[in-house]
Amino acid sequence: MKTLKSAPWDSPITSKSIFESRKTISNLQPWKDGLLFLITEPLEGNISVLMYSDTNSVTRRVSPEGINIRSKVHEYGGRPFTVNGNDIYYCNFDDQEIYTQSFQTDSNNFSNPTAVTDSLGDNLRYVDLTLDKNRNRLLAVREDHRRTNGYEAKNSLIALTLSSKEFPKGLEEQTTLFEGSDFVSSPSLSEDGENLAFITWNHPNMPWDNTELMVARIDEEGKLYDIQKVDEKSESSKTQPSFVANSQLFFLSDQSGYWNLRRCDLSSKKNEQTSENIYQVNADCCGPPWVTGKRNFSVIGPSEVAISVITSCQWNLHLLNFRQKTEKIIHSELGALDDIVSSDRYLFYLAADHKNYADIYCRDGKQPISSSKEPLIQTRIPANFNESIISEPQHLTFQTENGKQAHGIYYGPKNPQFKLPQDAFPPLLINVHGGPTGTAQTALNPMHQFWTSRGFAVFDLNHRGSTGYGRAFRKELYGEWGVADVSDTIHAIKHLVEHDLASDSQIAVRGGSAGGFLVLACLAESNLFSAGVSYYGIADLELLTKDTHKFESQYLERLIGPYPEKSELYKNRSPINKLQNISAPVLILQGKLDKIVLPNQAELLHTELSKGNSNTEVLYFEDEGHGFRKPSNQMRALNSELSFYKKNFF
Repeated sequence: MKTLKSAPWDSPITSKSIFESRKTISNLQPWKDGLLFLITEPLEGNISVLMYSDTNSVTRRVSPEGINIRSKVHEYGGRPFTVNGNDIYYCNFDDQEIYTQSFQTDSNNFSNPTAVTDSLGDNLRYVDLTLDKNRNRLLAVREDHRRTNGYEAKNSLIALTLSSKEFPKGLEEQTTLFEGSDFVSSPSLSEDGENLAFITWNHPNMPWDNTELMVARIDEEGKLYDIQKVDEKSESSKTQPSFVANSQLFFLSDQSGYWNLRRCDLSSKKNEQTSENIYQVNADCCGPPWVTGKRNFSVIGPSEVAISVITSCQWNLHLLNFRQKTEKIIHSELGALDDIVSSDRYLFYLAADHKNYADIYCRDGKQPISSSKEPLIQTRIPANFNESIISEPQHLTFQTENGKQAHGIYYGPKNPQFKLPQDAFPPLLINVHGGPTGTAQTALNPMHQFWTSRGFAVFDLNHRGSTGYGRAFRKELYGEWGVADVSDTIHAIKHLVEHDLASDSQIAVRGGSAGGFLVLACLAESNLFSAGVSYYGIADLELLTKDTHKFESQYLERLIGPYPEKSELYKNRSPINKLQNISAPVLILQGKLDKIVLPNQAELLHTELSKGNSNTEVLYFEDEGHGFRKPSNQMRALNSELSFYKKNFF
């Protein structure tokens, strides 16, 4: 038996040090001589605050207290603000209205927020704000929730006139430009304002399955005409359209088997719009589009493109020069890379490694490429997160069923104050991501370090269906959710134990959302596990199909099969129908405001599991949705999980 003989180690990494002051950055947008970006503010409940920084790292706050810049479209949101000269437009989370603030040059200050829309509370939601300067209007994706009682929310592309400063504007001043698809996202306008590109898709597809890239002309009245599909005959996930000049449209597509860079030339009128692959590599250049407005490449002038590339969970930033036919890696060995944007002179991007949170980096296009990389804006990590205690990630590939492979990232226990007893092996935490179309990354994850500094080994699993390994690997979970991923989890454990990386008698599995489903499925299928922790996880698949939100309402048709035709399969895959097999202790954590995995899943699971398993605990969070955002709740959840392991694991 490969067991650990001691209790968990003491660690300076506490839940308070992780969550109390941690800030996260997102949504970079060049503006004036610097950059606008969002940052979470833990002292205000982790709301998203708009900030501005010049290229000398001098920052100032733009949005005032009480404003939380975040969209609810698809429940996951997306890019919530844009800028036009001195005017900034953004979505406010509480009421989902669009607001504006203006930079006043005479006072060098920003005006107070003014509501632009009056949209009946959050019945109407907006995202992907885009300025149409020629027509003085704001383009946006609108999600209409006014028709309830069995009707799905309606997604459309709209234009909102800005011809006067008489705000707020009612619905009569919104013009529908495109509707008819189940979903629409990512509008991109050409520089001359004559061409518009956007993404659409329909049930049962998710945006990483099959999407349509639409291109259209805009007439004198601002309406769309000559609407065409790019690469209509290709079943592929197309994402992140971006115009260069007026007729060159760049985008990412997995038509080749990986999300690679393609270009469509709109300069000549054609009956069928096609594209060419201008950068082909056997690696993904982006992750799954769960939220709108991701930017994993930026066109710099007429001949250069900065683009991200991921291989074995390592991200690199490549600089392509099509004129010189050269390719350079300008930032390597990153754990995460996102929001690649550029101004006339500067390239900005958001990057993290295994020792640092995601920071903003800036490259001056007029300066030679330097090997030294210092962030423009750096998020502070706690002082106790020093190199002596940080466990470094190791990417592992292992054999699973039928000669197939799966992957993951291993973190061994590390704390300079302790060491494992001779011939002992650490208890193992298998961490399973959500999605299930998610991915484990090697960027600094403070919760992994929370566990490894206490003597645990952590294995961050990338089972079949995870992103970052191409379209074929992602599709291996189609029809096999709850089967292939369970098998991969069990084979991962066997691999780690066989290679003396973990105990074979102290194994816990933890995860959230789809990861929570995998936790419960594993506990029901195997007695390898000593404990399981489900964060807002799915117990009843039939119940999920009936009451989840529109974005994922038909997601399971790919992962399991069509419903109700395959209702028996849904029953057989649901952990709620296998609870008699779960003897290991289970901790359930659930937000009462969750609109994606509703609280009735946790309530049903706890009620039914408790009948035969006395080691079942549940913890509800009254003011949280899908994913816990408030630092106090994040600390409470992590501390409860540690107490749960101490009680049942050792």
